[in-house]
Amino acid sequence: MAAKVVIFLDLVSRRAGSRSTFEMDQMKFSIANLSFVCLVCVGCQPVADRQQPQPMAGASTQSKVDLSPDENDVISSRVPLDESDLPVRKNAAPATDLPDGSQLAPLVLPPAAGVAASAEKEKTKELLMSDKFNELNDFESYVILEKGTERAFTGEYWDSTAAGTYICRRCNAPLYKSDDKFESHCGWPSFDDEIKGAVTRQLDADGYRTEIVCSNCGGHLGHVFLGEKQTQKDTRHCVNSVSTKFIPEGEKLPEKIVPDAPAELNR
Repeated sequence: MAAKVVIFLDLVSRRAGSRSTFEMDQMKFSIANLSFVCLVCVGCQPVADRQQPQPMAGASTQSKVDLSPDENDVISSRVPLDESDLPVRKNAAPATDLPDGSQLAPLVLPPAAGVAASAEKEKTKELLMSDKFNELNDFESYVILEKGTERAFTGEYWDSTAAGTYICRRCNAPLYKSDDKFESHCGWPSFDDEIKGAVTRQLDADGYRTEIVCSNCGGHLGHVFLGEKQTQKDTRHCVNSVSTKFIPEGEKLPEKIVPDAPAELNR
């Protein structure tokens, strides 16, 4: 194939006077070398059909052909290997013999991305589910555990002005006072402050919003936004109604359920 390409280049060079003889010789030399470099590939043809490359005229038999740096690096990597030196992995492909007695080592890949994270997530889920939290229905679980969102203007408390305390629906931890609730016209309950230490902020999975979760159990509450200038505190906790439960002023607050597993595992 390389010889045919060289002949073709000879024909082209006769018509194209823009290339010098030196440039054409370089192109012929590079393409001719493809027959040598191609031995690195083990998928082009059966091993039995491959032949050893012949040294170029005038070149030393003990030195490599003057290839490009990348090509030299590839050929230099073809060194005899001992099976005991190869990394062992279940279902690894066997080494491939080359005509000169060297071998291409089996391709050993690292564990698939996300496998460890998935296993950790399952472990986290088991730990959290083992705690005796309040029972949640399917929609509550979707919002609180799977970080879903209820539709705007549909939640139980989005326009409530009653005095009292908003607690976590999952673990009863007090989260917000009604004094800090304000009308933001967004369709979800809005607060410009939380009960100290009750709410944790963290980067949302979307990479730019700030998610808020219950500091006690890690349940999803919503998101917090700054700089809207709707109140003097310039803060808006946009909370899903279903993530909270309202306890009217004067009623005794239920006992907070402290989980055995750290809340950080659910964040």
